[in-house]
Amino acid sequence: LHVAGVVTSVTGLVVLVATDLSNAKGQGVASLGGDMLTLCAAFLYGVSNILQEDLARNLGWQKVLANLGQAGAVIAGGQCLLLESEAVASYRWEALDIGLVAIFVVSLFLLYSLVPKVLLGSGATFLNLNLLTADFWAVLFGVTVLENTVSAMYGVAFVLTISGLLIYHVPGEPKRVEARRSRTTYALFGGGPDEIVGR
Repeated sequence: LHVAGVVTSVTGLVVLVATDLSNAKGQGVASLGGDMLTLCAAFLYGVSNILQEDLARNLGWQKVLANLGQAGAVIAGGQCLLLESEAVASYRWEALDIGLVAIFVVSLFLLYSLVPKVLLGSGATFLNLNLLTADFWAVLFGVTVLENTVSAMYGVAFVLTISGLLIYHVPGEPKRVEARRSRTTYALFGGGPDEIVGR
């Protein structure tokens, strides 16, 4: 059933991409390129979640969260200094802007604080399948706020994706095969076999 759930959800994604391409009149190549970049980003994010789940299970979610926060702060801060420093310095900040940025920061903090728990409870595959529904929130925003018109195939894609999630989750989490941890993992994140046994 787990495989059937994954296939059903991915079929919904395929229907979504096909619908997006058919609706992009005169922008087929650009639309396809955007979809391919999105799929590549989703693939890399999925790999990241799988690795994060593995590390959380074997090193503890606290250690993973601490290292993720440190690395994220350094990388995001460096990107901001290199690419956006002039734009940030010249921007006229208002109370609404600061409030929206604060909400964004708090939302990301909550998201990345809860992700390790979700990964330990349901696994990376279930989380990644759930993330397939993110595009539908954008469609809902476009329909309700921007008053866009969308094809009925978006609904079909949504039903397929949600159905796949339910099919995957009903039998419970798949059984796991324990693998030996590499020395590189211990060297990067600390700890070791003796420390992890107690968890």
